[in-house]
Amino acid sequence: MVLYAIISEDIEDSLGKTGFTGSLVVAEFDSLQAAQEWAGADPYNDVGVYAKVTVKPFKKVFPQ
Repeated sequence: MVLYAIISEDIEDSLGKTGFTGSLVVAEFDSLQAAQEWAGADPYNDVGVYAKVTVKPFKKVFPQ
């Protein structure tokens, strides 16, 4: 298993009404494709909350 960072950017590029600009999930997946499929199934994508979703490998540098 590999850690992947899934970074979702809000439609607005400022803090706007919500007070945040997106979200970050770091989770283990068997492959990049599996992480991308999981991120693509996020219901917020279906309703247009996020303008962009990026999935990339993540390296943990601090211990638990």
